[in-house]
This record gives sequence, C-alpha cells and structure tokens, in this order.
Amino acid sequence: MDPGFRGGRVLTTRLDLNFTRYTDAAKRWAFEKQLLERLAEEPGVVTAAISGSFPLNETGPNSGRFEIEGRPAASDDLRPQAEFQRVSFDYFSTIGVPLLSGRVFTGADSPETPRVAVISRSLARRFWETKDPVGARISFDRGKSWIAIVGVAGDVRQYGLAAAPPDEIYVALPQFPTLSGSLLVRATGSPLALARLVRETVRSVDPDQPVDRFQTLDQARSNSLASPRLTATLLSLFAALALAVTSAGIAGVMAFTVGERTHEFGIRMALGAEPGSVLTLVLRQAMTLVAAGLALGFVGAHLLARLMSGLLFEINATDPPTFLAMSVVLVVVALTASFFPARRATSVDPMIALRSA
Repeated sequence: MDPGFRGGRVLTTRLDLNFTRYTDAAKRWAFEKQLLERLAEEPGVVTAAISGSFPLNETGPNSGRFEIEGRPAASDDLRPQAEFQRVSFDYFSTIGVPLLSGRVFTGADSPETPRVAVISRSLARRFWETKDPVGARISFDRGKSWIAIVGVAGDVRQYGLAAAPPDEIYVALPQFPTLSGSLLVRATGSPLALARLVRETVRSVDPDQPVDRFQTLDQARSNSLASPRLTATLLSLFAALALAVTSAGIAGVMAFTVGERTHEFGIRMALGAEPGSVLTLVLRQAMTLVAAGLALGFVGAHLLARLMSGLLFEINATDPPTFLAMSVVLVVVALTASFFPARRATSVDPMIALRSA
C-alpha cells in the first residue's frame, strides 16, 4: 500500500514551544526559522521541516470548514470541510510527497506576503474536477481574508494505511506559526543517529526548549500496523492449527478405511486383479469421498466467509486462490493417506492378506 510519502531516513520529534515565552506568531516563527536554518547546515541532514503533525502518528484529525471564492455557502454547516496542516517550505521534500502542479512553499512565503496554500489531489478533484485549482482562492473566515492556492500535492494516508487519504489544505508555517508541532529531518544515513544532533541544535537556539518522542517515519508506519498485524498473526496461527487438524483427520480416516479393506484387496488379487488396478480403484473411490467433502466445504466456507470480510483488507472473503490452495493441500493429504496403506496392502501375497483378515 502506497502511503503517499517516503518514510525512509526521516526522523521525527515532538516540538512544543513554551507558551509563556513564545506569546505571539512573530516569536514562534523567529525560533522555528532559526532552528531550520541551523539544521540545514549540519552534516548528515538533507532537509528539515516543521509541521503541525506528520503521517500515521497518534494525533487525531485537525479538520475545519472553508469557503471557495465564487461559491458561497448558504450556511456554515454547508461549507466544505478539509484537514488543515501547517508546514514549512521543505516539508514536502522532507517526507517525499510529490508535487503534481503549481509550486510548494518557498522562503519567499513570509508573514508579510499574501497567504498561500497547497491542497491535496483528492480535494482538487472533489471541488475542481479536471480543472487546475492553482490560482483559485479559499477563505477560512467567511471571506474576510483569502488564501491563494499555489500548488497541488499528492494524497497522503494520514490516519492509517487502510483509511482513504483525507482532503487536505496545507498552509505556510511562516504565515501560521504553530506552538505545538513536529520537527522532521531527512538524514543521509541512519535517522536515529541524528537524535543527539537535533537535540543539541534545538538547545543552541533555545537552551530551555525540550524535544522528545524521537522516532522515524518508518517506525510510525510500523506502529500504525501493530494491531492489524497482531490480528493477522493470531488468525494465521488458528488457521494453520485448523488446517493441521483437518489434514490429520482426513489422513486418519482414509488410512483406517483403506486398512479395513485388506481382506477385499486379497480377494481381488486372488481372482486375478493387478495390484496397479486395485490401487487405482482405491484412489478413485477415496477421491470421490474427498470431492464430496470439498463440495460441502466450499458451500460452508462461502456462507461463513462473510463473517471474515470485516477483518480483510482488499481481499475478497471468497478469495479464489486461497480456496484453491487449501483444496490442493487437502487433496494431497487424502491421496497420501490413501496411497501408502493401499500400496502396502496390495504389495503383500494375496493368501497372506486373506489369512491376516
């Protein structure tokens, strides 16, 4: 599953500014700008960015309503809704979100310049369909101020790989400085090796500013899959146990059935039947029973598989390859369980087989 970003070699850390010191937007951006500039000069750092959040972490949605210029809504509740992200100008290159049209934020997008935004592809398709939204304007305050759309970025699965990418609006961090957010650093090597460097760089800007919760984007992705991975592992173990029990049951029944026919085999061979023809007869009759069991099993599995549909991801509850693979396994088990006892019984002398019966 493509998450919409490249998480390799990206370090993340929580950055919560002291609200008693960074009391206004100017102070917040001054700190954030200086921090990003110093990190960009450090060896081992490719790019660095600050955002309100990052994909697949534990924070919840940050949604709000907006208005498109020229498309007024009758009421606030009818205005379109999207997720909002405050990001610095290197955010998209740091986590590897592709730019589809227009441009991303640059150093020229400052608090003194007109406000700009980048939107996701899903939002662009929803409200502009095939038209290019670059140049259109949106408002967060019912038209009191407008923000120009300057680019369209790829969709990102922010809240889980199984969830559809949300409609997103990215705004320039210098124009909307954040008090609490995340610092993202793309490294040339191991990202966790930069943890100490990042902490020291933050302290060089503000000795009293803490940073914590270091992890990579790959770790965030792995953590987001922990619950479904555990469920899949448990279900796989139970399925393997069920298959083993089924195989053992089939093998036991077929071996017992063939063993009980030793007397019959002796009579057939005493009357002139070839061992090969007897073996073929045994296997044919065994496979007839197995085919009948598989037919009943298919019907039952199709009826019960619907209960599993909620636990499956992009796999049909009646997945043909799965049904075929399990059928092949059970047929092989039945053939093996029938063949070897029948082979032993037909290889002995008919008189010995009759006496032993």
